[in-house]
Amino acid sequence: MHPVLLDAGLQVAGATLGGSAGSYLPAAIERFSLLQPIPNGPMEIYAKRRDTQLQVDITWMSEQQQVVAVLQGLTLQSVDAAQMLSRQQMCNSNSLMNWLYQVVWKPQPLLQTSTEVLVRAEVIEERLTPSITQQTQQDDFLTYQTLQPKLNALALAYILNALIQLGLTRQSQKIFTAEELEQSLGIVPQHRQFFGRCLVLLEESGQVTKIGDQWQIHLSAKQQIIPQQLHQQLSQRDGLDAELALLACCGKQLAEVLQGHIDPLTLLFPEGDLTTLTQLYQTSVGAQVMNRLVQDVVMAAVSESPAERPLRILEIGAGTGGTTTYLLPALSGLPQPVTYVFTDISPRFTTAAQERFQEFPFVEYKLLNIERSPVDQGFSANFDIVIAANVLHATEDIRQTVCHVQGLLAPGGQLVLLEGTQPVAWVDLIFGLTPGWWKFGDCP
Repeated sequence: MHPVLLDAGLQVAGATLGGSAGSYLPAAIERFSLLQPIPNGPMEIYAKRRDTQLQVDITWMSEQQQVVAVLQGLTLQSVDAAQMLSRQQMCNSNSLMNWLYQVVWKPQPLLQTSTEVLVRAEVIEERLTPSITQQTQQDDFLTYQTLQPKLNALALAYILNALIQLGLTRQSQKIFTAEELEQSLGIVPQHRQFFGRCLVLLEESGQVTKIGDQWQIHLSAKQQIIPQQLHQQLSQRDGLDAELALLACCGKQLAEVLQGHIDPLTLLFPEGDLTTLTQLYQTSVGAQVMNRLVQDVVMAAVSESPAERPLRILEIGAGTGGTTTYLLPALSGLPQPVTYVFTDISPRFTTAAQERFQEFPFVEYKLLNIERSPVDQGFSANFDIVIAANVLHATEDIRQTVCHVQGLLAPGGQLVLLEGTQPVAWVDLIFGLTPGWWKFGDCP
């Protein structure tokens, strides 16, 4: 609508004030609706003041009495004209410039889409395949892989030891449903899914047998499980410090956790300390290889971006910053401006990260729950790259979660996703005690 036509409506609105003394300015509107194109011919304007407030409704109509536009709830605010003039007189000799403006056009380069500035995924795969093969064939990583069965055996030993403490051997040769076993052992409802996973692990080891929907126990009443012996053997191997520390912390107190006497989060974050988890996600052998691969993928994706094109990157569920640690130093060396948004659902992690990564001024720290719409949380679809390392699995509906991730990506943007695809016993013993681990509701 042309300003002259809009101003005409405001003038008519002013007429609804009748003989009211004083000056008024428009302060707010409730709604403006343009119902059809503005006609070329004459128009009529009607204004009606509401009874109890300085609010006016304005209607613009065509010569044929058709409604063209409606402005509802125009709020008028009384102003002191004398006071306004005195303020103007207090301004300096250039005060007139405060009432004027001009439009200045400045040339700006067109913003290229992510498709135009990022290397295609298939090209990245082709370029990095030799590096992936090399990194996964390193001696320390191969050794780490061979130790996985022993870590799983240690986790099973801790599970068996805890269930024996709770009286599992007293049920030997009997047949129970999972619910009956939970009640017999005093396991609280919040650990029901973890206990179901324990039964599967016991079945794989031959300690129980599944018969339909029931379980038969084969443990001897005299059977003793001593996890400490296997723990001592593994402690002689390099590169397992974080894994063994967390397994011992969770495993030794597993019985108390299952009965609800200990909050497992106090085991993972003793007095709020993130040290051991940070080691697991950052410096363990497996984490080093995986994080370097994420770093390689991101740097390959932006390797052909123009120097004048700013890059926007967001990390979902960045947590202890294990993956972030590998990315920020590399990104800081790029010629183009970078904005890196570190997000997590918990302020515990964003606060710690803000202190830890303060040497990188291009990092922003925000809360984000990826199970909710990012738009509703103040985010928009303008990120070239979104990184999600070991986080998307901890959501109820992975399809909905991926849709929310897509809602963060600019057209042609890329998701760098790091996730495990198979259950691992020792990982389940550590993180399976937390509710988020079993949050998924979209698969059996």
